[in-house]
Amino acid sequence: EFHAIVGETKEALAYAKAAAKRAEAIHLVLWDNKCGMWTDCLLSQPYDGTCTHFSECDFFSVNVLPLWSGAHKGYVDPAIPVATLKAFKVLDYPGGVPVSLHESGQQWDFPSVWPITHWWIVESLAAAGFTSDATAAAQLWVDSNYKGWTKYSAMFEKYDCRFPGEPGDGGEYKVVLGFGWTNGVILDL
Repeated sequence: EFHAIVGETKEALAYAKAAAKRAEAIHLVLWDNKCGMWTDCLLSQPYDGTCTHFSECDFFSVNVLPLWSGAHKGYVDPAIPVATLKAFKVLDYPGGVPVSLHESGQQWDFPSVWPITHWWIVESLAAAGFTSDATAAAQLWVDSNYKGWTKYSAMFEKYDCRFPGEPGDGGEYKVVLGFGWTNGVILDL
């Protein structure tokens, strides 16, 4: 888009063509009709250019990123992955949208909510035209961060989706105070 804004038509067309090819690949490789969302796939070993979708339809916050990027346009009605998101009830947690629903004890799984992953849920919903859902998710995040700030006088790198304002846990180190993306997401929302 930047090249188009500054009048570099040739470059703008090249990047638009590349984006269209990526969108097609995202649809062909990652879209799973059975799950109603984009999913990861396992590359064949040895790699022969194919992949197999995971057999389970598991929620991961990255499942909605094609809505944010617009890669769904012309391929998937955004109401389908948004309905799937709602069916997982991940928008119902009082402290934010968890990264996943797997309880592995690791920081990138339930019950952790990372600011950037919550932000891309909000932005994906907004980009797909689900503004009331996006606004509600944004407000939930702001409220949760405010509760944490008033209780601890601090912002955290991650939060617990079950308890608004409570720091997250799990992984290889203790939760970090402050953190650039926490502050950045709050400022953006």
